[in-house]
Amino acid sequence: MKIDNKKVKKGFYIGMFVTLFVWGISIIVTHASSLQLYLWHPGSSFYDFFTCIKGNIYWNRKTLYGDGSIYPPLANLIYVLISRCMSISTLKEIEKISAVNDIKSLQECALYFVLYMNVLLIAYFCICTKLKKGSDTEKVLFATGMLFTIPFIYQFERANIIFLALILLMLFLLWKDSDNKIKREMALVALAVSAGIKIYPAIFGVLLLKEKRYREAARLVIYGILFFTVPFIFFGGIQKNLILLLHNLTNTAGQFSSTRLGCQLDFSTTFKFLFRKMGSQGNFIAGTLRMVLAILGVVSVFCLKKTWKTILLMVCLIIGVPSISYTYTAIFMILPIIYFLDSDEIKKWDLLYLVGMLLVMVPIPFCWTEGAGDPNYAYMNVTIPMLIECVALVIMSVSLIVEGIINLGCRKWVKICGIVVVLIISVVPNVATLNLPYAYTDYLKKTLSDKIELEDGDYLEQTFIPKKEKVTHIVLKLKSSKKGSLEISVKQCNNESLIITKEYDLSKSQNGYNEIDLNNIEVESGKKYQIRIVYKNSEDKKIKIWKTVDNYMDEDNILTLNGEAINGELGIQIYEK
Repeated sequence: MKIDNKKVKKGFYIGMFVTLFVWGISIIVTHASSLQLYLWHPGSSFYDFFTCIKGNIYWNRKTLYGDGSIYPPLANLIYVLISRCMSISTLKEIEKISAVNDIKSLQECALYFVLYMNVLLIAYFCICTKLKKGSDTEKVLFATGMLFTIPFIYQFERANIIFLALILLMLFLLWKDSDNKIKREMALVALAVSAGIKIYPAIFGVLLLKEKRYREAARLVIYGILFFTVPFIFFGGIQKNLILLLHNLTNTAGQFSSTRLGCQLDFSTTFKFLFRKMGSQGNFIAGTLRMVLAILGVVSVFCLKKTWKTILLMVCLIIGVPSISYTYTAIFMILPIIYFLDSDEIKKWDLLYLVGMLLVMVPIPFCWTEGAGDPNYAYMNVTIPMLIECVALVIMSVSLIVEGIINLGCRKWVKICGIVVVLIISVVPNVATLNLPYAYTDYLKKTLSDKIELEDGDYLEQTFIPKKEKVTHIVLKLKSSKKGSLEISVKQCNNESLIITKEYDLSKSQNGYNEIDLNNIEVESGKKYQIRIVYKNSEDKKIKIWKTVDNYMDEDNILTLNGEAINGELGIQIYEK
């Protein structure tokens, strides 16, 4: 049963603007608690832009990937060019500044940030109103309204370059079917540049393959390779830096996939949260399901008949498949919404997809005071609105994949065999996670909020109650200092028996994370134990170690500094199996 397109549009705009209006009222009523529910933790606004400027001062560019950059070279080259427009004195001042927030106060940095955002906003508005069909009034309403949705606001607060990648992707969709040969070619270049900035927009090349435009697809591949590899030349060479980039991406994914949970939309984080009580088995299920959705999703993209469904599934894969996918990745959801609203054939059941897309984009009109009073709550926890967004993405992905498999032109037994093969392929690389230790404490996930300063000889003690029989290692997060050592010991509280003592050299710290092997010490489930950490530094240096905010205190787990109880929990993850 088809539905009148005008009624669908009317319902969409009423739903979007009413929700945004109610959210605006809630921000006033709750003193911004309902706004903080969707933002990164305070104190680092526009961080992505300014930290990239600091990291891409043009005379330091050849050490960029050795220092841990995770941006593709084309994205970094853009920031290098911006830094090249600044005076030498400003760049030297930036080099001296350790806190990224202080860079915002520099005149040239603030000016170029405003110009950068203005250029992107103008480009977005021009391209969006061209890509969207309908009356001029509708185009302006749509383009403007989208700017106030959650992913866009989150992206503005981060000032991430993903906005530029979206604009270029929109330009590709605008020009790829143009009668003008130059525009069609520029569309390919736009997609290649978009993929060169954020990589995952490359999946939109599938549209050319579906339309059997193989020559254009081949040229797109060539453009993509050029825009991804050639910029490495400006950073000291292709081969070495490509290897470093892949290494940095892997390390970062490992570090952040277990923290910053409140701002991730990827499938892996969603499934880990849903199966969190299953320990390592939950991680196995999460990894397997992520691979199943990724493989079947790519196959289904070729089998969906409607363009808006194809684009919606590609966007769901862009958001869900990466191991880390922050809230701003959902700005790509604007694309299937455009194609859905401009579609002439909308069936009754298709409205469920529109609801799903709105759930990802607009603020949920309840839970306004969840985590109120804790500025880090939404950053470190899966909030109810975030969970709704994640589940909506999973449901839409599964539904589209099922439809794609049904449309697949082969016999039923072939489809069943294909699904079995995909399951095997997905299970095999994740089997090892069944026996891996898992972190059962949430202390590290709720840190980055408060710190304890230690001097030579200071000691911290944190009690904990294990759930299994072996503790394999602990992970600490330090704020500063790679000099000195930590003496780690574990004892049982009821009889004071010492189980292990170990010295850890702080020079081994990576990005502040310190993974300390405890050699699979045997413990008794349900009994109380104590970890003691002594800081040693003959050079009289100080060190800061993260702790949670006061409201994460647990009566059973007590933290003390030099024997005196302090509020919060130690910034630690305890792994066991």
